[in-house]
Amino acid sequence: MLTLANLQKVCTDQRGIQFGDIEIHTVFTNEESKVNKGLFVPLFNGEEVHEDLKEAINNGAITALWWKDVSIPKFLPNDFPLFLVEHPLDSLEMVVKEYFDTKDLKGNGGLDTNLIFSISNKHIQKKDSYANAVKEELEKLRDFVHKSCSMTLIIKEGGEYEC
Repeated sequence: MLTLANLQKVCTDQRGIQFGDIEIHTVFTNEESKVNKGLFVPLFNGEEVHEDLKEAINNGAITALWWKDVSIPKFLPNDFPLFLVEHPLDSLEMVVKEYFDTKDLKGNGGLDTNLIFSISNKHIQKKDSYANAVKEELEKLRDFVHKSCSMTLIIKEGGEYEC
């Protein structure tokens, strides 16, 4: 199971509680996803990023990666574990690799943390070049996960599939 300790190895600038043994059941990039004990990774840094975090928390996020240069939302509780990074998507890749390094992914091993990499419809509808670049990076991350573990559930735009 991915834990805050795994995040702390990769993302050293943290706010909130620092108990390393807190388990993360789902890593997700779409604030609309309903999860249990999730790590939210916002993909877009714009006007609605604070609202995206609020929605993610309402949908089950217990921690998040956050841009160092973006203000921390005032509604966020002081003890909410927030990891401040240069770019959340790049940090997500490092977190996934760190997690895989701690797991035995061969044989009966496998992932016990769900990885949900998708983009919300409101971001897709913008159809800007940044959204396209994010989609490409998520595809690369999905490919890495697929090659690393055959027992991972990944949700794609328009549905889910098992790889």
